[in-house]
Amino acid sequence: MYMKYPILLAGVLLCASCVSLTNFQSPQALPPGSSSVGGGLALNYPLPEADFLFRYGLFNSVDVGGKVALPFLSATADVKWQFLRGPVGAAFDVGGSYGRAPYLFDISNEANVFGVFPGLLVGSERVYTAVRMLMMHTDEFKTSHGERLSSYTNWYPQVFVGGSFGDRFRVMPELSLTFSLWNHPNARPVVGIGVAFTYGPEAASDDASNNGW
Repeated sequence: MYMKYPILLAGVLLCASCVSLTNFQSPQALPPGSSSVGGGLALNYPLPEADFLFRYGLFNSVDVGGKVALPFLSATADVKWQFLRGPVGAAFDVGGSYGRAPYLFDISNEANVFGVFPGLLVGSERVYTAVRMLMMHTDEFKTSHGERLSSYTNWYPQVFVGGSFGDRFRVMPELSLTFSLWNHPNARPVVGIGVAFTYGPEAASDDASNNGW
């Protein structure tokens, strides 16, 4: 028997609230020792998202990132390895996130949401696409005495197309689609549109003969 509200609507709103649905990065890894900071705004219909972004070049072809997302406070961290350089580069990215928010249909309940998302980014520093699989685990509990009400895990494939304009100061528009693997007749993709503003090192020019090592 279905819930009072469509299952997908509940899942998408909870996911959008507690786990960031944005990407806002290219396959290009930051040079070692350099960093970038910024902020982003997105609409993952029907909910908005505001991001505070940070990345740091850890090793050659490897950088790490952090993100804090609102309206419900969630924290995300990821590691990216750029294994292919050239006119078209590619990188693996893997990250995790945690968020906590009131449950959608009963404010006396809350939910802890944990996310893990391996992904692949392909393109140049200026135009790129990304695919990733978001695994979201939710624990719902009673706020008053901590009683666990439910626990479940769902999977959300995501596709991103983004760009980057500017040099040290950059404008990064992004389009996204988030799908649900729930077997439900009301399952629909979530369309996202956003833009980030970042400040970091100058754009690098990759040599097509280089690799990511």
